Amino acid sequence: MLIHRASVFALATFAGLAACRSAAPKPSEEARAQADVSDQIGLQLYSFRAAMKDDLDGTLAKVAAMGFKEVEVPELYGLTAADLRTKIESHGLHVRSMMGNFDSLEGKLDSVVADAQAMGADLVVCPWIPHQDGFDTDDMNRALTVFNRAGSALKAVGVRFAYHMHGYEFQAGPTGKFYFDQMVEQTTPGEVDFEMDVYWVVSPGADPVAYLKRYPGRFPLLHLKDLRKGVPTGAATGKGNVEDNVVLGTGQMDFPGIIAAARAQGAQWFFIEDESSRAMEAVPQSVAYLKSLRF
Repeated sequence: MLIHRASVFALATFAGLAACRSAAPKPSEEARAQADVSDQIGLQLYSFRAAMKDDLDGTLAKVAAMGFKEVEVPELYGLTAADLRTKIESHGLHVRSMMGNFDSLEGKLDSVVADAQAMGADLVVCPWIPHQDGFDTDDMNRALTVFNRAGSALKAVGVRFAYHMHGYEFQAGPTGKFYFDQMVEQTTPGEVDFEMDVYWVVSPGADPVAYLKRYPGRFPLLHLKDLRKGVPTGAATGKGNVEDNVVLGTGQMDFPGIIAAARAQGAQWFFIEDESSRAMEAVPQSVAYLKSLRF
């Protein structure tokens, strides 16, 4: 999750790039998997969490000025879903995905469904499964009950549900299988899918490309986040130092391989998430890096 390139925000050319591709002969599946991803890049607004709370409109204006069109919303910032949507759209942004916390999915599912509809979101993502000293089978089974119910209810109104892994799922349960693999196997595609945060796959020592290939179609969206070179991996705790988030392309991740595999299995959206204190400066550099990729 190189040498820093100049922060050139040509994201305003996304539409033009897409138009050029549509005018060209229809590419093969492999070619599409390795095409430019400019028109699929969005921002997880949690990256600017402090700024969003201090100056919502001003921060949204900055996001738009960076060239983003699609955003993922982590919370409502004290507003109704409808009012937040109005603010976001007033800056030329669109809510593609919104977070639904576990407690709300478990106890206030109707409210989550209503908020997703009011927000105009295509996806609702649960970012965390509550657990105490360690993630275990009981935690997983509780989550599966909540997720299967939520996925069915959201699908009924045309919204896709996904779970965002956080690293602690990549440890073996009593069956010998990783909890994450059990979760994929015990859920229905199209009702419960997954947002792959590549940082939280690499951090516990797993391989994002291998998982994308193992479970095709189950990852409609990804979080792109890089891990500083030299930071050890292998601990499936879901804990890390946010300052180990670095500009995309400068850390440990194989983004060309990850993005090609993600697109080949059906990913539609790639949300940059940078949790470090340098996010406002780093995000433009991460976008410039993604735009530089040629497979």
